[in-house]
This record gives sequence, C-alpha cells and structure tokens, in this order.
Amino acid sequence: MNIVKNIIKIQRIRTEQLSLKYKRQSLAELDTGLITEDMDIQVPAKLQITDRVEDGNHVYDLVLSFKSCKRIDTTGRYAYIATEASGSRRLIGDNERPYPVTLCNEVHPDNMSDSQLFDVSVTLKTAVIPRYLI
Repeated sequence: MNIVKNIIKIQRIRTEQLSLKYKRQSLAELDTGLITEDMDIQVPAKLQITDRVEDGNHVYDLVLSFKSCKRIDTTGRYAYIATEASGSRRLIGDNERPYPVTLCNEVHPDNMSDSQLFDVSVTLKTAVIPRYLI
C-alpha cells in the first residue's frame, strides 16, 4: 500500500493555547475547541525530518518549507500542524521549549516568470520524535 506524503495543508496554533493528551511517544491528541490558523500555501509543501545521534542523544531536525501569498507573522510562538494527502497530521512544536523558529523571506525575482510568493521556513531541533495527531 502506497502512502502519499505530500503536505497539502498547514495550520498553526499559539503554543500557549496548545493542550495535548499524549497517547504514546509518537501519538498525541489535541484538545477540542482549539483555534487554529489556516495558512495560505502553495501545494504541496515540504516537511523534512532528519534523525541522528548527537553526544549519545537522539536528535530530530525538522524543516517545514512552503510558499505563501501572504507575509507570515514570525514574532509569536507557534506550533504547526502539517496535513498529508493521506489525511495523517504531524505536529511540529509543543507548548514547551524548544519552540519552532519561523522565517519568512520576501522574494523579488530577477525574472518575470519566477515565483513572487513568500518563502516560509519553520525549523525545530528537538529530542522528541515528531508526533502524529489522532
């Protein structure tokens, strides 16, 4: 069975509002009634998860990259929810440190046919495996 892993939807939530019920190390459930912000993205987005051992500790590097027609607020602390085409959802960040870092680059291309969308990158380095939401 093939699973389509393309990211088709991204939402974010302020970390101070985030409340999780942990089911297992790799699964979590969001409390109902939380207000999430849908991001305007060019589909598909990219989620890259790299795991490695550093000084005897397991470390996960996460990079969520997408293009948006709107400038993204980078000043707040946000956790992100990336939804795959298969319907699976991954949580990037938590209500505890370390928090994801959001960068928004405004592009002024030198070619008229190149994309003029904002390049957004969300990075997180953590010892916790990125959780699936149920």
